[in-house]
Amino acid sequence: MEKQHKYTMSLHVDPLGHDMRHSIALAAELGYAGISVGIGHPQLNAADFGTTARRHWMAILHSHHLELAAIRAGAGVSGCADWSHAEILIQQTHRALSLARECRAREVIVYLGEPPSAIPSASPAGPSDLHRGEPGDARRPEPDAYCPVGDAVIDEVLSAADRAGVKLALSSGNVHWLKSKIKPHYSKSVGVALDSYRVLAAGQSPADAACELAGMIHAWISADALRRGGVMQNVLLGTGQGDLDATFRALDDQYYSGPMIVDIRGLADPTGAARHAAQTLMNLLAAEHPTPVARG
Repeated sequence: MEKQHKYTMSLHVDPLGHDMRHSIALAAELGYAGISVGIGHPQLNAADFGTTARRHWMAILHSHHLELAAIRAGAGVSGCADWSHAEILIQQTHRALSLARECRAREVIVYLGEPPSAIPSASPAGPSDLHRGEPGDARRPEPDAYCPVGDAVIDEVLSAADRAGVKLALSSGNVHWLKSKIKPHYSKSVGVALDSYRVLAAGQSPADAACELAGMIHAWISADALRRGGVMQNVLLGTGQGDLDATFRALDDQYYSGPMIVDIRGLADPTGAARHAAQTLMNLLAAEHPTPVARG
């Protein structure tokens, strides 16, 4: 029997600048079905972004027939490695959950960071998930790697999401560790986000990661990169080491129907990158499924 899927493409709009109205209009123009936004986006943190402004924001989204696919939070690679970053991560997650509930976001995606055994001593640990460039030589820990900070963060994040009644997807480049921590809690409301860039930075292919996380994936953050001089460099979707076709097929075999969130961070021309990614994914969908659904 032929598989029947409904795929939706969403665009992570943070790299497009502070003007959310422009970002929303561009996403709609390029054929995306929705957007994702980081909790650190300047507009979400403006002093006048109160209840009225949020309602206006949602009205603009709806006028363009777009959904709020996800609100993203994170505290860099050390989110689960030390208490100072863990506190930032928890604070950001609480804010993201509150906003997601009010604005009816599809889910909240939280980058947990990497377990201590997987963070090279020279790896930078920035205060947010908005900056990249960490070396991609993370080591793969044992599945039962003891990470007391990480365990505490996961417990708090899960409890907060349950209280808020918001769907949650957790991510990490260390897929083996992520699976071991989230599998006991997996449900329709709690799953994982496959983050292609983070997985590549950890030295694994996104397609293999998709297979390892089969049945638990709530969201796919689609990005591409090349390793150059020991550092991961973002490149246009489909032009790097991410093997987009193989990742898509791995998810397709699982009847995946969550959002494909295009992440264009770290690229010199975000608008051009968003346009390229939209066309690349549409071509891929057309090749794999004669009648794809690109818009929700």
